[in-house]
Amino acid sequence: MSLARHTTYNLVGTVLPIVLALVTVPIYLKQIGAERYGVLSLAWIILGYFGVFDLGLGRAVTQRIAASRGDTAEARARIIGTALVANLVIGLAGAAILLPAVYYVFQGGIGMSASLRSEAYGSAPILALALPISTTFGLLNGALIGREKFASVNAIGVVSSVLFQIVPLSAAIYLGNDLSYLLLASILARGVGTVILARECQKEFGVSAFVKFDRAYLSQLIHYGGWVTVTGLISPLLVVGDRFFIGKALGAAAVAVYSLPTQITSRLSPLAGALGNAVFPRLAAADMEEADRLSELGARVLYACMTAPVAFGIAVMAPAMELWLGSELGSPAGPVGRVMLVAAWINVFGQVPFWRLHAQGRPRAVALAHLAEIVVYIPLLLLLVAKLGLVGAALASLGRMAIDAALLRKMANCRLVGFASFAGALSLFAAEEIAIRMLEPGLPGSLMIAALAGVLSARLSWFVLPTEGREAVIHLRVRFLRRLVGKVGAA
Repeated sequence: MSLARHTTYNLVGTVLPIVLALVTVPIYLKQIGAERYGVLSLAWIILGYFGVFDLGLGRAVTQRIAASRGDTAEARARIIGTALVANLVIGLAGAAILLPAVYYVFQGGIGMSASLRSEAYGSAPILALALPISTTFGLLNGALIGREKFASVNAIGVVSSVLFQIVPLSAAIYLGNDLSYLLLASILARGVGTVILARECQKEFGVSAFVKFDRAYLSQLIHYGGWVTVTGLISPLLVVGDRFFIGKALGAAAVAVYSLPTQITSRLSPLAGALGNAVFPRLAAADMEEADRLSELGARVLYACMTAPVAFGIAVMAPAMELWLGSELGSPAGPVGRVMLVAAWINVFGQVPFWRLHAQGRPRAVALAHLAEIVVYIPLLLLLVAKLGLVGAALASLGRMAIDAALLRKMANCRLVGFASFAGALSLFAAEEIAIRMLEPGLPGSLMIAALAGVLSARLSWFVLPTEGREAVIHLRVRFLRRLVGKVGAA
């Protein structure tokens, strides 16, 4: 089955839950109120962050299963069984650590009404109970990804996401708005998804996969997963840590102005993630020549898919922000958004060596690169925020992502796309920025710049697109023209 189909499955599995959340959030707000929904959202965020207590076993299982294609079914069963035993122990230990942290946050870490605080405090053990279930879900999901069962993984993922949104909402409507009901309903929803995954793993690996244990595999999984955990702990600090520095230096309002365009530009990542998950198992099983081919293919596809949207977005960012947020917030958000679009574009290409290093059993290199980046990034962030404000913070993020992509590329020893292609896109982005600053166009002028930039970037992307990609585009164009001619003839 092709990488394109796998990527499509992953992309659909990523986008549908986002769309569902957009639909259900207003209903949640109306049913349980903004304050209660805020606490519920915070509980989910805490659970997501403490998910690092799987010690990277989900990713480790994916890598080991994918790399063991030539091994026996018995060996794969032992990998999964060993990981499940370790996950249970680690998950329970993580829950014990999570519980006092949740008590602290709910007791005084955030502001809320006295009655809601009492509910939140009483529901803390429920949230801790959810951690082993959540880590088991991730582990079973990783096992199926290792076997490239992307249709099943994403179908189950969508079902689980639907349940995770709908079941707590149903509990609020029929049982009441108490946080305990909402969190229990969330656990029930995730538990159903975990059971479905377990049944699918049973079909793929056999019943014995749930009872096998091998101490030799345990050390391999823990060693790999430990470095994945280091990355999992550092990455959120690199990605969202700038908000804390901005809040301290410029105030809470500045955090809002910075966060909104940053959240929008981060939506470029689902395609990169979808392609990364699709290519990961093949990279794990590939020799050096095949790994080089897959890495370059991934980078070229991402360049072709991302460059034109970024070029268009740079041109329309300012008027779009003002239309969405109003001039008071939208005006300062526009320049930040333009810089963050370029940063997100660069970050996409850092994902390619990131996949390769993890797939080839080298998560330590990624973790060390991220540790090194902190040493450079924090002083750079403080300096640029003091000198340039919010745009300075965005430039610091852009610099960090450029360093990240360069470091990981060097460590993975992989060629991405040619220097001329990168230079051409960056020159186009810079020309757009200069034109916007000199002309200060309104919406009509911005759309004209966007149209011109879109044409030029599409031309750049065409030269970078792999041969099979060009052939697919030409084929689709021919089919479209034939249908159009047929409809005109019939009319």
